[in-house]
Amino acid sequence: MWVAKLKIWHEDCIIIHRAKKFNVVVMTYPIGEFRKGGRVYFTSVNTIQGREEDKEAFIKDLSDDKRVDKIERNGDMFFILNSRDPKTKHLRGYRESQVFFVKPVVQKGGFEYWEIASWDKEGVVDFYNYAKANRQTELMKMKQEKLTDIYVPNIMKHLTEKQKQAIETAYKAGYYEYPKRTDLRQLAKKAGISLTTFQEHLKKAENKLISAQIENIAE
Repeated sequence: MWVAKLKIWHEDCIIIHRAKKFNVVVMTYPIGEFRKGGRVYFTSVNTIQGREEDKEAFIKDLSDDKRVDKIERNGDMFFILNSRDPKTKHLRGYRESQVFFVKPVVQKGGFEYWEIASWDKEGVVDFYNYAKANRQTELMKMKQEKLTDIYVPNIMKHLTEKQKQAIETAYKAGYYEYPKRTDLRQLAKKAGISLTTFQEHLKKAENKLISAQIENIAE
């Protein structure tokens, strides 16, 4: 499989400028597209990371955008339905593309990060050329490799906010690397809570994630 990672900026995005403004990270995964009344409608599932007050401000501001037809939030996950004129050039509407998403589109710091794949090199090259012609695009990676996994959007929603924060803190600090780059005491101090409380949140998060994976394998 051929895999490419792109860094993209475009002025008319409803997410990237808000993500930077409210200091949040949004991960977007497109799940549907249809045409009605002369317009193209896109549905996406999104997850948001950041301080709760920043996330709430982001969602409120996004809800007020006239380009957003519908929005539904459930914790850190939210769905968006937005529409465009079919004549408007949009990367998600590139129908000739042979690519598919390996990971969600990560939107942070004023940019989008796309990771896509195709059976043939021609597929990712064509998509990159189309993106470059229509958006400010930087090619960060393009190589042939075997895919080991692909994004599954429904696991993290089972975690409470505290459990999610605990496991993200541990992951980012290198707790799951070998050898470990940190320990539970340092993580608890970083999170500003007691060792016992942090360990409880982390263990519950790990148990939920492992259980979800085992259940999928067992089905």
